[in-house]
Amino acid sequence: MIYLYEAPCDPKVISQKITGPRLDLTHPRLGNFTDYSIEESVNEQIKHLVHQTIESQSYGQDEDPVMITGRYKVNLNTRYLLSLSQEFFFHKPDIEQAESQLKSITFDLNTGEKLKISKLLSTEKALEEIFQSFFLLKEKKHFDEDGDYYISFNTLVLFLKGKEVYIPLSKLRKWISLHSPLQRLLVNS
Repeated sequence: MIYLYEAPCDPKVISQKITGPRLDLTHPRLGNFTDYSIEESVNEQIKHLVHQTIESQSYGQDEDPVMITGRYKVNLNTRYLLSLSQEFFFHKPDIEQAESQLKSITFDLNTGEKLKISKLLSTEKALEEIFQSFFLLKEKKHFDEDGDYYISFNTLVLFLKGKEVYIPLSKLRKWISLHSPLQRLLVNS
């Protein structure tokens, strides 16, 4: 649905630190929503992403402990859409260079809903057509509707095999649903 008004929130991003033995990372916490239930829902989903990633590294369970550090980036923050990326670094004692992992999460701030990429597109086949149009068919098998992506004011960024693929929103017009929050970005650009 295209909202004809600005949502009654002006989201503020506050850095929240998680520290512990061999753990030092910062993730975002949002505030200043008029609907507290949406604010809490968004913050819980961010915390879940962070804790799920920490647990995936068997943090605190290994004999060879992993050091986890991390930081976040706000890629888009409007009154109706928020897109974040969270970068994690895993430092293992027996490996010289840290492994990194980039996760992302995008929200409709009117509902608090985490947006899958399919929710932004007009049809189920749209994602496949986008990959075909941008010569990314080989990479398609490494991305599904739950795949990591983020949005900036003028770009959709897909994470494919550890790389970021940038696609201008203006080139995606025909695949963007009329009810997608991306329509507002296209109108305002």
